[in-house]
Amino acid sequence: MPTSPVAREEVSINGAWTAVVAHVPTILVIWLVSIAIAVIAYIFSSITLGIFSAALSDYDPESGVLIAVLISQVSSLPFNIVTQLLSVLFVAVPALYYAFGDVVTPGAAFGALFSRPMRYIGAGILFSIAALIGIIFCIIPGIAVFLTYPVFVNKIFTTDMPIMDAFSSSFSALYKSEAGWSFVGIQILAFICVFLTSVCTCGLGGLIAIPIGTFYIQHAAYNKGVVC
Repeated sequence: MPTSPVAREEVSINGAWTAVVAHVPTILVIWLVSIAIAVIAYIFSSITLGIFSAALSDYDPESGVLIAVLISQVSSLPFNIVTQLLSVLFVAVPALYYAFGDVVTPGAAFGALFSRPMRYIGAGILFSIAALIGIIFCIIPGIAVFLTYPVFVNKIFTTDMPIMDAFSSSFSALYKSEAGWSFVGIQILAFICVFLTSVCTCGLGGLIAIPIGTFYIQHAAYNKGVVC
């Protein structure tokens, strides 16, 4: 896949900011849809919990409540899956932008997401399991997995590479080359900047810093050659 003209530009905060401004409508729509689905999931879960709690409490008050909670959580699972898919778009949109060079509209973003939902769900499951195993056995491997996330999402959304191959190649790109380790440093520095900005502004700064950080990181991924 050829590198787009915008990916070949010099990596800078100003460049990332310009890209964010161009994608404000898309970012805003993703936020609003995510919030709406989260609210719907909460309402649906609460109603389900109330109905089954009342129905089961007559038979066994203690276990009835536990069963009702379990049913409500299961019933809201589809909403939670969609919410998780939408959250990936905050990284996928910059990846698509720098891969193909066109501003990603809301329609294009949602179209890309729901054109291959099972691929993205499968990728999410694989990544979550790998990260969880890494954290359980030792925190550092878990962190190593998390640092491959921008590259993994890029490969999943911009290529037809099999999920497992995309996962393994993301590790190779980061940890088997000097450029990859440099990209790891950029990610860590970006995270620190976003974290400090968010903390110092009581979270409000994160609304700007997080999108800038994600666009900057995806641009740097092409600049460092960890994706191409």
